[in-house]
Amino acid sequence: MIKKEDIPEIAICHVCGEPMKLVDLSELAESLGYQVASGSYALECHGFEQTIDDPREAKRVLKLLLEYHAVKAGNVS
Repeated sequence: MIKKEDIPEIAICHVCGEPMKLVDLSELAESLGYQVASGSYALECHGFEQTIDDPREAKRVLKLLLEYHAVKAGNVS
């Protein structure tokens, strides 16, 4: 189980101190008439967005946040 302490600082909101939320960019892109790669996400919280340039680190953080938010929402035991 992923705990808040497992989330890298880069994915923690500097306003509220909680792990940032994931925004699926494919829906937004589609509504604007664009396409992005499946699984494209942005990190967002309190109106601030975060990107991670290193693809490996981005994948790792994405996986951690997906699991963290799924557990927090009660979707995973």
